[in-house]
Amino acid sequence: MKNTLLAVCVITFVSLGAVFFFRDTTELLPSPATSQTKAPTIALPVEKPDVVWPKTPDAVVDNPAASTSRSTLRTGLAQGVRGILTDQAGAPQDGVQVFLQESSRHDLVARFQGLLQNVVRPPVATAISGSDGAFELGLALAPSSPMELWVLATGFSELRIGDLTVHANAFIDLGKVALENGRTVHGRVEIAGTGLPAQKALVTLEPSDPFQDFGHQSIDPNARRTILCDSVGQYEWQHVPSHGRWRLMAVAPGFARQIRGDIDLKAVGDLVVNFALLGGASIRGRIKDQSGAAVPNALIEVWPNVAEPSFHETPDEDGRFQVLGLRAGPHRMRATAEGFQPADLEQVQVDGPELQIRMMRCGSATLLVRDNVGTLMREFRVAVRLYFPDSEKNRGGQIAEVADIPERSVRLETGTDYAVIDGLLPGTESNPRNYAFQVEAPGFAKSLSQPFTVTSAGYTSVVLSMTRGGTVIGRVLDQQGKPIAGCALTTQADGAAEDNPIWKMLASSTPDKITRLSATTAADGSFRLTALAHAAYQLVFAHPEYCRTQLTNIQVISDAEQPLPTVILRRGTKITGRTLVDGILRGQIQVTLTQVAQPADPLGKMAEDPLVARVETVSNNDGIFIMPQRVPPGIYELRARIQAARNAEEDVFVQMQQMQRSATTVTVPSGRDLIEQDVLIKN
Repeated sequence: MKNTLLAVCVITFVSLGAVFFFRDTTELLPSPATSQTKAPTIALPVEKPDVVWPKTPDAVVDNPAASTSRSTLRTGLAQGVRGILTDQAGAPQDGVQVFLQESSRHDLVARFQGLLQNVVRPPVATAISGSDGAFELGLALAPSSPMELWVLATGFSELRIGDLTVHANAFIDLGKVALENGRTVHGRVEIAGTGLPAQKALVTLEPSDPFQDFGHQSIDPNARRTILCDSVGQYEWQHVPSHGRWRLMAVAPGFARQIRGDIDLKAVGDLVVNFALLGGASIRGRIKDQSGAAVPNALIEVWPNVAEPSFHETPDEDGRFQVLGLRAGPHRMRATAEGFQPADLEQVQVDGPELQIRMMRCGSATLLVRDNVGTLMREFRVAVRLYFPDSEKNRGGQIAEVADIPERSVRLETGTDYAVIDGLLPGTESNPRNYAFQVEAPGFAKSLSQPFTVTSAGYTSVVLSMTRGGTVIGRVLDQQGKPIAGCALTTQADGAAEDNPIWKMLASSTPDKITRLSATTAADGSFRLTALAHAAYQLVFAHPEYCRTQLTNIQVISDAEQPLPTVILRRGTKITGRTLVDGILRGQIQVTLTQVAQPADPLGKMAEDPLVARVETVSNNDGIFIMPQRVPPGIYELRARIQAARNAEEDVFVQMQQMQRSATTVTVPSGRDLIEQDVLIKN
């Protein structure tokens, strides 16, 4: 697990670092000594188009699970979110589209991967405000993850309210929600040193932090804010959100791109940003494969050796390309194409001779799958995994996703015994790249092939034998030896810390070797889990009247049945209380319980009862919270933060202060059934 987490940490933070690399760009202009101004022929005037921002989607994304309502028609559902939309003067706003979707800050790794792959997550509910400005977003079931509310109204800036925790059989009433006019951003793009407008100039406004745009992009995937300047070089945006940090980029044919970064609209108000463009340079070249043919569907990316977004270009049918708008100086370049190994070039000079790039094809492998008695299987689902060698704790090695090769379902045609998987990047002698196939099929446990390597020539043949899976049996009792019925148990990878938000975030990008199963104990406290993939497990036992407990280091290495030690659940203590903000009861407050220490306990630990790493809940609309699990004796801290806030990404530091100031120590002795403890937030 240590190897896996290390690999995931590297992959995750390198990926996230690539994003945040661009976060705080400042204006970067070449010096007169390294760039010359070029005045191109002035093109015909281009009139400035009408700009409406933000763009309101033409239609709500089709989602069978979503409920659409007019405020005058109640949804008839038991839970959800409602409110009244007004302008700053308090006048109700009619016909405004409102969206409820999973919080964009929930599971950031999955969100980031979705951003790279243009995955759209449709809203779970939509509504349109009525003549009184009221709206209601009803849900058939209370969601398990936090929600966020988005309002996109013409003539106002976009609005996000989150996070919102919708409890069963209760509506969150936001009351009156005043829409904001937002900021105006305008300016002029001219040719440096001439005062003449740069014709056909484009100006792009985008968040410095792409995570800021997750929610908006889920509603409108084409929400790129680019505007064409008018014939005198002027541009203007209205109703730009007055939160977050932004950057402006200007570019025109024949000129180098210019960036103004780290714009805080909350601090500056309406903003004038002018650009004086200098003459641009280019990189040109041609891409071919080993045979000399043009590489189809290739993509060229070029980065200056400074913290800026990349340039993109697609070669023509003959493989030729030219990347415009560059400044003087060396650049980094990367060429990618499906089925080919990426080609990376460093210190590429602009306006030089045509580059000749050769791209090597990726490796391929054939996969033949047999069942546990040797019969050929013709239907299955296969995933390609990176493979890391065995460690002392993790028998059988660890695996990681190959992002560029999606899982696929296979149905072999008559006369074909194997599947062909392309696009495998070969490794090198100094950095070998090991793969394994992970296969699933009805009636069998998830099975992993032997590891293999590939080359760019020919095929690597892999044969995989499926397993039926192992079985574990056991029994759950209380401290008096009585069976506990209805105890929920779930499988986890051994060493998992799924209460830890950082571990959970990192683990979300790591594929499971284990079989994910849930079950409940029978009347005699017994349980039986079957078809378990061969791997190392831990079992987590949860019952509302007992402390959560886990068994670790369960090694399933064969299809045989193995008994587990009897699990004893401790009664523990229930913790509840009220959430108050400046002495006033308030709901939608996130409360976090963490264990500081575990004092000497005469009862001892039950089974392998771990320290309580982290337990979270959110107070209901009346400001009452109940921790979702009982806790064993120990010393704990309760902390709280206001969860529902406008444009909450701007309130991170405020929320951190709330967590610090609200810290309350709770001592849980043995034998105590209930502890009531209020949590106070002081603003």
